Amino acid sequence: MLDVAIVGAGPAGLSAAAALLQCRSKPLRVEVFDHIPRLEACGAGLAMRSNGFAALDAIDSKLCQSIAKLTCSLHTGVMRSLDGKVLSSSKMASGKTKYGVSEQAPMGWSELRDGLADHLSAGAIHLNKRFSQLQQHDDHVQLLFTDGTSAEAKIVVGADGCFSKIRQQTLGDGLPDFTGTVIWRARLSSSDLPKGESHFFLQGSMIATFYPISSDQYVWTVGAPVSCLEEVGLSAKTGPTGPKADVKGKLDAPEGNRGDAQGDGQVAKSVAAKADPADSQQETKDKAVATQAEQAQNGSSLSKAADLSASERCRKVWGNNAEIIKDIIDATDESTVLEHNMHVRHPDSLSQGFWGTGRVTLVGDAAHPMRPASGQGVNQALEDAVELAQAIQEGGLMQGSLRAYEASRIPRVQQILAAEMASGLKAYANRPPELPADLAAFKHAKARWEGTDNGAYEKWIMQKEFAPLKAQEAQMVGGHA
Repeated sequence: MLDVAIVGAGPAGLSAAAALLQCRSKPLRVEVFDHIPRLEACGAGLAMRSNGFAALDAIDSKLCQSIAKLTCSLHTGVMRSLDGKVLSSSKMASGKTKYGVSEQAPMGWSELRDGLADHLSAGAIHLNKRFSQLQQHDDHVQLLFTDGTSAEAKIVVGADGCFSKIRQQTLGDGLPDFTGTVIWRARLSSSDLPKGESHFFLQGSMIATFYPISSDQYVWTVGAPVSCLEEVGLSAKTGPTGPKADVKGKLDAPEGNRGDAQGDGQVAKSVAAKADPADSQQETKDKAVATQAEQAQNGSSLSKAADLSASERCRKVWGNNAEIIKDIIDATDESTVLEHNMHVRHPDSLSQGFWGTGRVTLVGDAAHPMRPASGQGVNQALEDAVELAQAIQEGGLMQGSLRAYEASRIPRVQQILAAEMASGLKAYANRPPELPADLAAFKHAKARWEGTDNGAYEKWIMQKEFAPLKAQEAQMVGGHA
């Protein structure tokens, strides 16, 4: 039997594995399962921040150093209007953080995942393992996969992304909420784009950005409210939680890959459900959620009649705005352009004080998908990994350790969810998506940061630090089973 089984081989799942393997002098038996056939290049880019590096450093300083070498430095941030006019150009801090990188250190999603995977021992990651069902017992959890195999573990960690099947089979709290924003993103090779500069286009109904992740690799993103699609003849199908994700491009992404499809998205009914007539209503609900999640993953058509590629749809929505974005879209391999609706868990969804039950917990987007306003998504996943390992280091492989981890994380994550929501909505100056202003947690965060220098929020996030996991374990007295 495994000590810990992790479903999802994205950065959240792999960093959790790395952290858990460091939290005991006698390493835990930790294995990761994912449905993809191989760890191939996918996804777009992300921004590593100081708090993310602090988490990596707590796991293993050598791991932190190896990831830092994969990042790219930025020296200038350029703000533009949607027509391309430069609004401002500012030099970023030229100094390095104590981790040897700039404060905003972009890198490729695949590069981070691969760097984490390389840190694990051979045999720790099992591919071609599509999770189907789980069943909780008093002392372990059984995982069933669609190939007929199974695994048993004392603890299960769901790192399977925004549309987490682990979450639906443990919490059953439905799909995340659609934000009203559709996103296109891709990577491209270019020797013509400016080096070391991030460009952000705003002051209108849409946003766009591009930035380097290496000497010749760039990531670009375009975001637009659904109303912008409708204006050019593209429509959005609605449902109980709003329009569903339409993922154009590479669908076979790792579980937990927020950059592509925001997770696997297909939900299966738990084997714990009994064949009791009293359960028929819940079974119907489970099936409905499964159907919704499958639509969210595989596309509910923003414009099936036109049958346009993601690249064509993005070009049509962008219209006559800045030429440089048009040129970037046109220069990108059409088959690599990804399109998905942005989904989040709203801050008040965490007010219950937990995101797991029994011997199951969550990390990363499975627990708290958020707007990418300041690039905190992956960095919060790395924080999850360390705090989960700390809780198990202190309390053992027990249910109480998982609830302690969740209780520790939720206040900080709730604040960040709300602040990122507020910041993200400001970008759509002329046509903000619907704002859930009545959310208590949102208003709390808004009140905390509104009217203050944005640096206060940044400082609060970046100053997060962790003690090294190995050092903490050495100070522990006794042990836990």
